[in-house]
Amino acid sequence: MFFKPVFKLGLFHNGRTGREDKLGGLPFGLPPDRWPACAVCGRPQNYIGQFHSSDIADLGRQGRVLFLFQCPDGPMCESWDRYSGANAAVIVDEADTAHWPTAAPTGVEIEPEGIVTGWEVTEPAFCISYAGPGPSYGANHEGDNDPEGRFLIQLVGQLDFKAPAPDPAQTGAEHLHYSGGQYGMDNLRFEKPPRERRHYGDWSRGQSDLPGRPSQVVVLENGDWCVECANFGGGTAYVFMDDATGQAFYFSER
Repeated sequence: MFFKPVFKLGLFHNGRTGREDKLGGLPFGLPPDRWPACAVCGRPQNYIGQFHSSDIADLGRQGRVLFLFQCPDGPMCESWDRYSGANAAVIVDEADTAHWPTAAPTGVEIEPEGIVTGWEVTEPAFCISYAGPGPSYGANHEGDNDPEGRFLIQLVGQLDFKAPAPDPAQTGAEHLHYSGGQYGMDNLRFEKPPRERRHYGDWSRGQSDLPGRPSQVVVLENGDWCVECANFGGGTAYVFMDDATGQAFYFSER
C-alpha cells in the first residue's frame, strides 16, 4: 500500500515531542557536527526534513532518524544529482541523536515547516509525496539510470492542507486567493499580512524574520490551501536506502 503524509503547518502545532516526522523548520535531534556542507560550493546545506524509522519508512533499525538536506544553490551545484555532493541524506542512530532542535548555521535559509500528523492511503503519482513499495517517475526519467537500493519515500516541494484556510494575521504571510474557471485558477486576489514580512529569495518560500513560517500561502476556491516548502526544481525528490551500508541517498527529477 501507498501512504501520503497529512501535514499541519508548524506554527499551529503544539505539544511537540521531537518524534514528529516533518518538512522544514529546524531539525530536531541532529548532532551539530553532522550538518552537511555542499561538496561543490562549501556552503551549509538547507535542511529539508526528517523521518523516523517506522513501518512507513523503514530505516533498518528502530530509533533511527533520516535527515534530508540540499544546497540552496541548486542550479550551480546540481543539487538534484545524487552524486554531486550538493544534497545529503543523513541517518543518525538513536543513541547519537540530541534531545533538542539543532540551530542552523549562519546564512542557512529555513524552509516553512509542516508537521506530519498522520498518513493516509493514496494512489501513487508523480506529483504527490508518499511512501510505499516504489516511486513514480515523470516523463523525463531515464530507466537506465534507475538507482540501486530500497525506495523509502518521495517528496514534492509543497505542503497541502484542507480547508478552512487561516488568514494573513495568523500566518504573517501574503495570501493569494484563486477562483473562477474550470480549475478555479482564472482569477487572483492578493491579501497582505498586517505587517511587512522579510523573506529570502525573489519568490520566497520562507520568512527570514520568522523562521519556519511561509512567506506566501495559496488559497484555492474550495478553501484548500498550500505553501511551498522546498525547491526540487519543480519536480519530485526520491529517497532510497542502501541496506548493505546503512546509508541513504536522494535525488530529484522533473
